[in-house]
Amino acid sequence: MYTARLKKLKRPEEISLARRRLTETYGLGKNCDLLYTLADSLYAQLRFADCFVVTSRIMDIASIHLPTIPLHIACMYHLKHLHSRLFLLAHELVDKEPESPMSWYAVGVWYLATSKWREAKQYLSKTTLMDSRHAPGWVAFAHTFAKEGEHEHAITAYSTCARLFRGSHLPHLFIGMEQIMLSHVTLAHEALETAYSMCDSDPFVYNERGVVAHIQGE
Repeated sequence: MYTARLKKLKRPEEISLARRRLTETYGLGKNCDLLYTLADSLYAQLRFADCFVVTSRIMDIASIHLPTIPLHIACMYHLKHLHSRLFLLAHELVDKEPESPMSWYAVGVWYLATSKWREAKQYLSKTTLMDSRHAPGWVAFAHTFAKEGEHEHAITAYSTCARLFRGSHLPHLFIGMEQIMLSHVTLAHEALETAYSMCDSDPFVYNERGVVAHIQGE
């Protein structure tokens, strides 16, 4: 199970083998934690439709599986034909768990999906106030600034993510992308190199490093 939860971008074949062994040898095919590792891997590969199939299965088995809910919501954000289902899920979560940050996170992401940045910012801000270490909430909150072209505010929010979640390269990637938008090439390079040092197998990091290299004429 430990191997199955290793970073999915680092050791995909080892993780897949471990997952298959846990399923076939130990009969854990319906184990939500194991299914979550599959969903997480699919999401990292941008296979949102496949990921949604797995997260839906998890939700059917466990009803509420907290690690899965952000992935489930994210898939519905990316798949436009599922925006109506995201709306219904957000309402359901708020009705059932009004004190849960995850409920308001779902509301914020729905507004993000419908390009209503002000409302998205309001509810995602509420999410981070309710739980100051809600990683998906912080990232989505920062995205609202980026979507509105408020790059400095976005960088501030992403920097908060980087301080709170030191093990993730994503805040540094997003900071680098925002610095590119501001034409701060040196700062962008520093942020992207930090992201690369933390995760040298993310294709998005390579892409943004390539953008910086192009700007610098390399």
